[in-house]
This record gives sequence, C-alpha cells and structure tokens, in this order.
Amino acid sequence: MSSNATTPVLPIKMDPWFLFVHHLNYNLTTPLSLLLNSVVLYGLLKNDRKDMRIYKCFLVLHTIIDINYTICAGLMQLGMDTRYNTLILVIPGPIAYFGKFAAKSAFFMFNVFFILNLLVLPVTFLYRYILICKSDFIFYYCNWFTLVGVAIIITAWLLPILGFVADNYVSEDKYNIVFRHSAKDVFDTVEFIHLKSENSVWFIFTISLFGLVVLISYSIIFTASSQIYRQLRSVSASLSTKTKTAQRALNHALLLQALTPFVSTSLPTIVLITFIVTKQELNYVPWILAISYIWQPLLNACISLIFIPTIWQAFATSWMRFAWANALSSSTSMGNSSQQRLTKTDKKKASTNL
Repeated sequence: MSSNATTPVLPIKMDPWFLFVHHLNYNLTTPLSLLLNSVVLYGLLKNDRKDMRIYKCFLVLHTIIDINYTICAGLMQLGMDTRYNTLILVIPGPIAYFGKFAAKSAFFMFNVFFILNLLVLPVTFLYRYILICKSDFIFYYCNWFTLVGVAIIITAWLLPILGFVADNYVSEDKYNIVFRHSAKDVFDTVEFIHLKSENSVWFIFTISLFGLVVLISYSIIFTASSQIYRQLRSVSASLSTKTKTAQRALNHALLLQALTPFVSTSLPTIVLITFIVTKQELNYVPWILAISYIWQPLLNACISLIFIPTIWQAFATSWMRFAWANALSSSTSMGNSSQQRLTKTDKKKASTNL
C-alpha cells in the first residue's frame, strides 16, 4: 500500500486477537454459506412438486442473491471504522490484491445485492398474500405487465442508493491498520474506502431513502404475514394435514428469512449511520457490526434446509434415480454377458456335434 508524501497516513489501531476473530469469521462463514446455498439452489431446481412451483421462482431468486452477496462479502472481508469523523471501509480480502477499482467494484456489487434483497422480500410476501387471500386478483391482474411494473419500481428505488455509493465513497491511501502495541502494519495488501461527506444533501437523501425502504418493506412483510396466518387459520378445517404442515413450514421459513436481513444487515447499517451522524468513535463496535453482514446468507440457507423438507426430498429423488439407473445398467450388462456366454456354449455344442 503506497502513501502520498503530502498526505499524512492516519493509523487505525487494532488488537491481534480481534483481527484473528474477524478473519476466522469470514474464512469459515464464506465457504459454508456458499456450500449450503448451493445445496438449497440444487434442491429447489430439482424440486418438481406442484405445491412448490408457485414459490420456487422466489426462493431460487433469494438463493441466487444470497450466493452473489456471499461472494462479494467473502472477497472483501469487510471491516468498518468510524474514526476521524467519517466511515472508513477496510477491505483486506483477496479482492484487495487487484487494486482500488476492483475493491470499490466489489463494494458496489455488495450494495446491489444487499438492497436488492430488501426490495425482493416484500414482493415475495405480497405475492403470497394475494395468492392465498385474494386469489381472484391474481387471476385477473398478475401477468407479465405486473412483473415488469414491479421490476421498474424496484429499479427506481435501487438506482439512487447505488448512485450515492458510486459517487460519495472514495478510495484513498490515507489510512493504515496497525497493531495497537507495536504499531506495525497488519496487512500487506489492503484497500480503504471512506465516506466523502456526511453533511451533504446527497447523504441525507440517501439515508432517508434507505430508511424508507426498510420501513415500507417490513411494513408489507408483517402486514401480509398477519393476513396470511389469519386466512390459513380460518380455512384450516378444509385443508389436509399435509397441506397445513407444508404451508406452516413455508410461512416460518419466509418470515425468518425476512428477519435475518433486518438483524444482520439493516439494523447494523442503521447503527452505523447513527455513529456517523453523531460522530461517535468506538473501537470495535463498527467492526462487530460488519462481521454480522456475512451471516445473513448462511442463516437463510440454514432456515431453508430446516423448514423446507422438499429440498432434501429432491436430493433423495435424485439419489434414487441414480441408484436405479446404475442398477438397470448393471442388470443390462449382466444380461448381455450371460447372453454372450450362452452363445459361446451353443457354438461349442454345435462344433462337437459336427
């Protein structure tokens, strides 16, 4: 990491034990999250049950977002600090070896999937609410034009926030991570991105827009959830035990997957914004909040695997098909070999008779 002669390098002092915990968290959580989300994605794509086809596209979309989110977070291994009256993003992960542009691009894509997840969640719950509580509405109004309209609304909310991220975060070599007691450099390669100005109208507009996104999204989620539970309770007598169990499990999975982004990303982001606005300088709190970001996709995958048993059933079905195909090929090859032996025996008998 190079530094300008005219710009003093500002140290960020850290303890070795905390940096070890930070790296251990990312190095363990990232591959595990990728593995479990890949399992979930495979199970969903192989699932052909009729009762899951309706929600399959939404669950697949959430899983793809989580996989990409995990890749961006794992490449960055993001740390955060609020010293020097600004928000400093520390990127010591593998992406730092490719320079400032790569590090900022990874941070930009991280924000794309972070905000996209917040915007897609309420659409999922709204669709489920319409399907269960307003089935006539979905027959008449839910078509390709509706999907295009929803995509336009999501894009309209997404672009201003991403524009702020692209314009108001800058990469500079004006900071350095050092050990608290020895003052030695911690990382051989690290990139820093910091907030350009926390007093601009652009910043105030963006954090207001982000707060509005969170408020509207979770208002839709909790309102739709309560209506869905009420509707299912009112018609539970007419549903089979299997259907009630499946619907209850899907409700739990979707609701828990809606809570994980709030706890692991939205709430930490709101706390960080509060630190920036009030100019609080706390040593480890921003770093701990940044550590929680990588847990969102991992928790979502665990929730899917626990509450949606059809994912495992897809694996069982694939295994049975594989075993059946092997057994069939083995029996065919054995039959062919037996036929060949019989043919050879007949030939020997024929030659003996001659």
